[in-house]
Amino acid sequence: MTERIHFIIRWNKEESQPSWRELLKFLEKQTEEKKLLPTAFVLMGTHFHLLSRGVPQLELSSESFDFEICLSEVIHPKYALHTYRYIYQNPMRAGLCRLVENYPYHSLSPVGAKLQKVLLKERASLLPYHLQSSRAELSWLNGTQSLHLPNSYS
Repeated sequence: MTERIHFIIRWNKEESQPSWRELLKFLEKQTEEKKLLPTAFVLMGTHFHLLSRGVPQLELSSESFDFEICLSEVIHPKYALHTYRYIYQNPMRAGLCRLVENYPYHSLSPVGAKLQKVLLKERASLLPYHLQSSRAELSWLNGTQSLHLPNSYS
């Protein structure tokens, strides 16, 4: 399994934060041009989380956005799963929703067809078989129970 990178992009000024539509357009372009393979993402009020394979750096136009980027490599599949869950639970921890599916600005929400195809493939390559259904995945994302992984993840 290829390592993933957890990007945290923090906006320094509120007016420099992109809209959801701008962010999706940017991710689609990066996916097409740079071979970015997003696994999960969430847009928060002051920052954006992205878990992906590929692209060691995101090239955002500094004219449009005033931002800081923090990267961390997620080498082990077990940590990639914890990061995946952390990203989706971010709005819950911030008190913006009670359930993951109630927050509109994340990669489980409807996105463009090309981006959705990549997301589905990347999720399938990360999630263990018992979390492959939407119901099981949401139950795990919304819960506090620990993850039981097959031996192939150790």
